[in-house]
Amino acid sequence: MTDHALAEARVLAAALAGRTPVDVTPEELLESPHIFIGSISALTDKFVRQREELGISSIMVGELGPLDPGVERMSGT
Repeated sequence: MTDHALAEARVLAAALAGRTPVDVTPEELLESPHIFIGSISALTDKFVRQREELGISSIMVGELGPLDPGVERMSGT
């Protein structure tokens, strides 16, 4: 959870650089359906987008506590 998603994605992209034949940009990481970096609002929007565009309706994220507001927001949609 962060309000500085792009900065955190830059750190992750740098850590991943060179580990695979293809490097990814911070923007690509933020768009990935497998990476969850951002504010509760941004992540909730991403989960809804993934459900609508990709049919993904189940996401494993570890501890749910910080995402409780997002789960509540999505429960009625």
